[in-house]
Amino acid sequence: MPVAFSDRHPLRIAFVIGSLEPGGAERQVVELLKRLDRQRFQPLLYVLYRRGELETQVPADVPIAAFADPCRRQHPFWLWLGFLQLGTLAKILHLAVWLGRCRPDVVCDRTLLATLLTAPAAWCQRIPRISAAVVDPAPELRFHFRQLRPLAQWFTRWAYASAARVVCNAEHLRQRLYAEFQLPEAQVVAIPNLLNGERIPPCPAEPRQRPDPARVELIAVGRLHPQKGYPVLLEALDELVHHRRRPVYLTIVGQGRLAAELRQIVISRQLSEHVRFAGQVPNPCEWVVQADLFVLPSLFEGLPNALLEAVACGVPVIASDCPTGPREILDQGRWGTLVPPGDPRALAEAIDRFLAQPEVFREIAASARAAILQRHAPERIVPLWEHVLESVARRPSARSP
Repeated sequence: MPVAFSDRHPLRIAFVIGSLEPGGAERQVVELLKRLDRQRFQPLLYVLYRRGELETQVPADVPIAAFADPCRRQHPFWLWLGFLQLGTLAKILHLAVWLGRCRPDVVCDRTLLATLLTAPAAWCQRIPRISAAVVDPAPELRFHFRQLRPLAQWFTRWAYASAARVVCNAEHLRQRLYAEFQLPEAQVVAIPNLLNGERIPPCPAEPRQRPDPARVELIAVGRLHPQKGYPVLLEALDELVHHRRRPVYLTIVGQGRLAAELRQIVISRQLSEHVRFAGQVPNPCEWVVQADLFVLPSLFEGLPNALLEAVACGVPVIASDCPTGPREILDQGRWGTLVPPGDPRALAEAIDRFLAQPEVFREIAASARAAILQRHAPERIVPLWEHVLESVARRPSARSP
């Protein structure tokens, strides 16, 4: 009986991510690091910046390397490249050197920026690569590369085309990728995000009793980033509070570079008594389960973990109908309400419908909870990843020096 390649020795899998800040893509990498079968896989981790509270959740048997590590003095060569405004080149070279030293069987990058850095580094070392696309790249390219968009578009196409597999977290994102970048359909596969059920608190049997029964608590979770559409949500809240006189209150969980700007919007719209910024919290699900309604106002997404977890918490949800992600999670609107992205009036109308019929929304949310937990269970998702990792490592060209 022939021995499978992975039976001869554990496959060395190098994961590349920007940092260990508690974002959705970072959490998914950490969950995979925890759950890959150690009889078949030996995971390694490379981060551009060694920071973030998720580092405490990385398994002890996973070595971590970093381009910038606050605990170590950086080599003068990398500092010199940074001084010459060649920081991107320095990151690519540093990653290529690390890959050459550890010689993984497969390297797997996650997020678009990690893909653009890992593609040339892995190509130089002739190491097969899996690229994980977690968000629609078209708007992200417009956001990050406004001045160099044609060049960035070309380089992104090459980065995806040079990967052995491109793994998307949503089926519609898979379709957009091979259409946008002319990739072979067989090269692009869809593997949904997994849900860590241990993060999901029990669903309250009854709505939480508050001193003011008329008070309605909304919650939004995610990085304070232009992608997440928080100004749209605040404009909708302004409409509800000041024009429709609704007793709605919003908690925003997350941190990011838009914090000061969003606080200024709250002040200018006279919403200070109706908006609370909770910052980063260890487990947002513990906050979500206490809310009446979860709102995702994003302008574009991949397969948003915050929305997955909100549905798993059994809380009613309203989400932007982004080109990819929310519609797939909510089963075409069966498990929650979809509104056009970037439309504060439509968002306010949807929240108003919830206020008029909260029990209907709660019944839908209760039905969705079990379906989402089953569809995104780790025991279903991790084997899909393990199959892709092994299939790439077994390719005839995968072991070439």
